[in-house]
Amino acid sequence: MPLPIQNRRGLLRRYRGTLVFVAASVGTLLAVGSVTLYLVKQWLYKQQLKIAEEHFVREQIKRRFNQTQSDSLATLYELVQVSSLVYDQNGLNLDEVMIALRDKKLQRGSTDKAGKGSGETSGNSSVTGFTTVLNDKVDARSVKSSDTVALKEKSKGELWNDLKIKSIVKLVTITYTTSCLLLLTRLQLNILTRKEYLETVVKATKEKAQESQNGSAGILGWVSNKLWWGSTPNSANGSDQTASTSSKYGDLTAEHKHRTPKDKIEYINEQAFLSLCWWVINRGWMKIHTLVDREVRVEFNTLDPKSTQTVEQFSERLTKVYYRVNKELFLINEEEQERPLLGVLIPRTSQQMKNVLEQAMDLESLQLLEQDDTVLKQLCNEMEQYMKSEATSIVMEQSINESYDYAINEIENNVKRRKQTDIQMALYALSCKECCDKMLKTNLISMDNDYLMVLDGITVLDDLSAMVYSNFGL
Repeated sequence: MPLPIQNRRGLLRRYRGTLVFVAASVGTLLAVGSVTLYLVKQWLYKQQLKIAEEHFVREQIKRRFNQTQSDSLATLYELVQVSSLVYDQNGLNLDEVMIALRDKKLQRGSTDKAGKGSGETSGNSSVTGFTTVLNDKVDARSVKSSDTVALKEKSKGELWNDLKIKSIVKLVTITYTTSCLLLLTRLQLNILTRKEYLETVVKATKEKAQESQNGSAGILGWVSNKLWWGSTPNSANGSDQTASTSSKYGDLTAEHKHRTPKDKIEYINEQAFLSLCWWVINRGWMKIHTLVDREVRVEFNTLDPKSTQTVEQFSERLTKVYYRVNKELFLINEEEQERPLLGVLIPRTSQQMKNVLEQAMDLESLQLLEQDDTVLKQLCNEMEQYMKSEATSIVMEQSINESYDYAINEIENNVKRRKQTDIQMALYALSCKECCDKMLKTNLISMDNDYLMVLDGITVLDDLSAMVYSNFGL
């Protein structure tokens, strides 16, 4: 039976306070729940943006790392091209010998009669069956006249012997010098690129630390900074943040159009650091050449151009050359307590460094460098640490091994293609020359040098590059 109206009013009056409290509590809970849900959604949205930014940065770092390795390969192509000119100017121009041999053949052909001339050539020549390849293997524009006169005074046997020794010496020298240049460019560019990223990250970290000082940490700090007197994140803010991130972590190797004096000095220091390749190309390689020339003569001087060798025998002799050169370069010198290879890669004294900078830089840059070379010293010290490490020795040894395998395969393919029953040393000389030409091929547009691609694909080299690139502790 329903309560009378008066009784119901009495109940309402009696429990009015309780009902008001319950209603207020429910309303408060709903309000707090709504605000909390809103705050959580906004905090999650901020975390999503943060994760997206971190992902963007990681992708940019990865992209820049890959680009740096590509830049190293392109730089190597240019350095190899310069090295080729240096070889030719310092007694390893094989085209000179080839032209002299071709001239000997033409002279013999002009003085000998048909039939008789053929018989005398067969009997008196130091090597038979190879002069037919001379005409299409030389470029007279690359030959210096003074050297040509000296070569003309030599007999055909002496010329073939010169070609034998020089072609093998050049082949081995190329493998060591190119391996050194590849290692040097990888270290230099990865150190510099990492340095640029590190500077950007430090700057971004300081900015974030400054922002965090304006409020407390966590959700409450975000509430105090963003909800009551800050702006609410929206899609437009997200776009702005992405644009800001892109600006911070974009391509950092592009030249600055406007540099302050401090920036300019730092830029000059970095250019001086990159100029160290001058040392390898103009000084370091000569140390290698001296060692290689000595060891090649020990192994091959007793063989005249007509001496026959199997591919296995030739390979064994070449292996001995590499073994002894490696021993000279990689074993730590007891007096200097470092590997002689280090003197091939970088200048070891202040005077040597001064000479490199004077040769590689203009006067204005040298004057700025004299004002402050702090960055250059830091970069050189870091690179020297890497060069003294076992990791670098492993990379160099692997590079030399890959170079040796590549050269032997090319030589074997060349001699087999000629289908000679008895493989004479003269044929090995020609094959070594062809291999040298292929290893020094430098088309910067197509970048189709098989040898450089083999070196660039060495796994331990990529591991070393990644270690350098990610070593922010230094």
